[in-house]
Amino acid sequence: MIAYLLIIAILAIGIWSLVRLVLRDKSFSSAEQSHKEKDLSGETTRIIGPEEARRRGLLPDQAPPALLNAIEIPAPATVARIELRRGDLTDLPEEEAVDVLVVSSFRDGYGPTEFSLIGALQRKGISVAELAANKYVDLRDAFSCWLSRELPRGIPGIQFRRLLCFETDPRGISASAAVRDIFRALAPFVAGDPHIQSIAMPLLATGDQGYSVKEILPPLLESAIEWLKIGMPLHTVRIYGRVSAKLSEAEEIFSTCKAALTSLESVPHSSPHWDAFISYAHEDSSAALSVAEQLKPCGFKIFVDQLELEHGAAWQQKIFDVLDDTRIVVPIYSPDYVMSKVCLEEFNIAWTRNRSCGGKLIFPIYWRSCRLPTYMQTLNFADCRETEGAKLEHFCGVLQQRLKH
Repeated sequence: MIAYLLIIAILAIGIWSLVRLVLRDKSFSSAEQSHKEKDLSGETTRIIGPEEARRRGLLPDQAPPALLNAIEIPAPATVARIELRRGDLTDLPEEEAVDVLVVSSFRDGYGPTEFSLIGALQRKGISVAELAANKYVDLRDAFSCWLSRELPRGIPGIQFRRLLCFETDPRGISASAAVRDIFRALAPFVAGDPHIQSIAMPLLATGDQGYSVKEILPPLLESAIEWLKIGMPLHTVRIYGRVSAKLSEAEEIFSTCKAALTSLESVPHSSPHWDAFISYAHEDSSAALSVAEQLKPCGFKIFVDQLELEHGAAWQQKIFDVLDDTRIVVPIYSPDYVMSKVCLEEFNIAWTRNRSCGGKLIFPIYWRSCRLPTYMQTLNFADCRETEGAKLEHFCGVLQQRLKH
């Protein structure tokens, strides 16, 4: 009897020890997983399994890298190229090197999830969160983007020097509208410092951010084509994907844009319709109207948005078209001008065209004192700050002479 009880006791101790060992291993595994999550993102994140990743279109395919399609854009000084490629942006060959990689994130959200490009960069030793803490320039208030400082050299597969981070904000404008900000944000740099001539990007915002390819790619391509046609000196824009379903959708959209561009190329470009485009903040409308009033009696066609735009017109596309169809642009610098997203876009379009026009397109008026961005300071301007109008009248006389030749 005693021997029987002893055997039962030994078996019970053995079973309990085994249960404790299993529970300890499970606890350690869970703690280790939690530790890995916190090391990667700084906060606990939900891990997406392969099945859910495949269902959500996040799991990359194993197909080899390839050029799928390309659009060539005749520009004033060169022929630019937009490419659609299959490939891994963190493992590019040297011949596909670019100046800037464009990534997307939620506003101030840089947690590197398992299947995101930010996560892949983290595994290469590039922390987007750390780059965000020490930005080279922050353009988010105007253009939804910020530009990083230079990345460390010599990381295998990393064939770009900086990141441009495009951020979506659920409380703000739609991602399909905001994606146009990428080229607006690049405008000051393509002819300045840092000099940017080539960019690469994934199918932006179609991963963790949950937007469809149809929402993002058409406005992105339209914006790229618009800017490249007027002379933005980017020679290469590459768009990469790794998921077959998304790439098939992207190829269809790409082909449609390419066909539309080819049909437009057959239309000859006539001489400019407008003599001058006045770019101004509405707080400075009195100065803008004064310039228009002094130029119009001479027979010049002057575009001032409140005089020329029809109520309810698609103003953004209209202004883009007019800026591409004018002889000179007259920006009116002021504190409100440099804080206006619309004014900055108008100036950046003109700035891009100015390069291909030999520097003879922009004639600024410095109307009210403010802190001008560096690239605005590089242009000669008429200093009419805080005057009663005499200097403005003299400058209009100079413009009249310029427009007569």
